[in-house]
Amino acid sequence: MALPVIALDQGDDGRVVTVAPGQPLEVRLPAHSASGYRCWLRTTPAAVLDLEWEPARVAGPHTWRFRGLAAGQGELLFECGQELVTRNRRIYAFHVRID
Repeated sequence: MALPVIALDQGDDGRVVTVAPGQPLEVRLPAHSASGYRCWLRTTPAAVLDLEWEPARVAGPHTWRFRGLAAGQGELLFECGQELVTRNRRIYAFHVRID
């Protein structure tokens, strides 16, 4: 039986999420290609999560997909803002535990 996908978005910022080994985790954050607003993955707890895909530069929200690897914990950090502006960027943090 396949494990359900855990889906996170900007409203889940700061949330602690528990993922089983092998369970998929998706993070969906806003992006607006016309205005240059996008998000970048800054930190992945590679010992506990495997990054399966990153979003292409397309219009609309961006989705990253991870899969739980092994027991442990870590933090997923994303930075969002205008591509050409480095100040005033928004940080989203998701605290991940693999049990």
